[in-house]
Amino acid sequence: TWFEHKSGSTLHYFRFPPIYQRLAKEGVPIFFEKAGPTSKTKQARFRNPAMKEGAKAKLNKAMDRKYIVEASITLKSLIKYFAVPKGEDDIRMVYDATANGLNDAVWSPSFWLPTVESMLRAVTPTSFILDRDMGEQFHNFPLHP
Repeated sequence: TWFEHKSGSTLHYFRFPPIYQRLAKEGVPIFFEKAGPTSKTKQARFRNPAMKEGAKAKLNKAMDRKYIVEASITLKSLIKYFAVPKGEDDIRMVYDATANGLNDAVWSPSFWLPTVESMLRAVTPTSFILDRDMGEQFHNFPLHP
């Protein structure tokens, strides 16, 4: 599409307020509440050849765009991933941080997301509503190394 960034995209940190620029550029710190996982068990093999090829294409695309890079540090754990169907001809990659226990070890600040009911309170007969699917936004928020 016209909006696609074939070389990847990232936050425009220099447009953030100065107090947040370093955080936007270098990534969000990870807060561990207990020891992190140390599992290095291998990724399960894909049984479905079409899913395997789709996952390979998605992972290669993420590596080409530098969303996933070769580690320059010693890895303590691996995160599992799998593919699920997305429509008729595509897949969605799911990175499963529960499989190795990472989600149980980290703390994340809570944030409020509106519900349909809370949003409808602000909608009037003259309101315009937009649903915009921003691709690859997950990859635009780096984690601090």
